[in-house]
Amino acid sequence: MEREVICLLYRKQFRNFEIAFAFDGQRRLGLVKMSTIFISIGYNNASMIATLSLLRTRFQEAVARAHGVDGVDVQVLPASNPQFGDLQVNVALQLAKVVGKPPRAIAEGIVAELQLDDFCETPTIAGPGFINLKLKTSYLDATLNATYAD
Repeated sequence: MEREVICLLYRKQFRNFEIAFAFDGQRRLGLVKMSTIFISIGYNNASMIATLSLLRTRFQEAVARAHGVDGVDVQVLPASNPQFGDLQVNVALQLAKVVGKPPRAIAEGIVAELQLDDFCETPTIAGPGFINLKLKTSYLDATLNATYAD
């Protein structure tokens, strides 16, 4: 299935072809095989599904520690603008009424409690409280190699 790629996160020459992590028009993250004509998205890449699941869990834990709110529905999405990173989370905006603080203050509390340094660069906060994430190149490289190992 061919799809338009919105955000290309990482590219690497692998064996005799180029492969990358990218988001497509459906806002799904996957591995892609690059060619001069098309980019075909791999939708069911288990390692990237696991990464997104781990991010959701770590955000839920950070929200609970920072603001005492359990079971928050955390959505990890492609960053609206690649200059902000690879992924963004807007859970601070969702929690503003529940917590009774401005979203940016909520985001600061969450970021202070986040434990992501094993696979993300230091998170940043943009605008009213968007938390932006950039996956580490070393993590993407290791995931790519594990996925395509013999």
